[in-house]
Amino acid sequence: MSTGGPHGLARWAAAPDEAIDLAEAALELAALEVPGASLIPYRFHLAEIADHMRSGAALISAHLDEYITLLTETVHGTFGYRGAVSRGESHVTLMCTIERRQGTPVTLGILYLHAARAAGWAATGLTFPGRFLVRVQTAHGQRAVLDPFAKGEPLTSRRMRRLLKEALGPTAELTQAHYQPLNNRETLLRLQDDLKTQSLQAGRFDAALEVLETMLLLAPDAPALWREAGMIHRRLGHVAAAVSALERFLSLAPDSPVRCRTAELLNELYGRL
Repeated sequence: MSTGGPHGLARWAAAPDEAIDLAEAALELAALEVPGASLIPYRFHLAEIADHMRSGAALISAHLDEYITLLTETVHGTFGYRGAVSRGESHVTLMCTIERRQGTPVTLGILYLHAARAAGWAATGLTFPGRFLVRVQTAHGQRAVLDPFAKGEPLTSRRMRRLLKEALGPTAELTQAHYQPLNNRETLLRLQDDLKTQSLQAGRFDAALEVLETMLLLAPDAPALWREAGMIHRRLGHVAAAVSALERFLSLAPDSPVRCRTAELLNELYGRL
């Protein structure tokens, strides 16, 4: 039986970002939610997607429209994926997305990246908030931003501006900061952030904490993650763990605007040790 788990994830955490197999790492993260699950059928399915893309890419030109058509028809046509109507936890992991052929913007985006990269194309997620978008680029430098959750709709700046305002409010404006590429670790953090958010909304704080621990394995120097872990430990009554996490936050973010508030929380926790 081939399984994922903490040891597999540690391998990706220690690897250079460009060496991370994004879909495989996402599967291993999903396997943490289902201990003992075999990853073999999911890996086989990912290999099928990759083979289909490589075969199709050999038959098309390097024109952007043909790239987009092959990619979207592979994911949504041949393999039948679609955006999940419900945003429940059952669609947040890549394993569940493959089982149900329904996914979130992030899980579908990871499938897009897996498919495009298998064909040898340049593809990346973007730092766009609220919706995981994918940018593909041809060998000649033609680019398009696609929305995997909307069956690969190519997005104009006007459409992206509307999505941005839906996510951040009517005063938000589209800038170059929203077009920056996400690396593989950052993409995995987006994936896990969805799962953590779902757990918090369901009041499953222990589960949210477990997800945060995987995020800290991938990004051990991310101050915000340490603070969030400390706050959840505090809520759960894990005083020593809360102290450790919040102290780590302060060491990583000496100029944070919430430094003083965090120091006050630490003083309160010291009194409970």
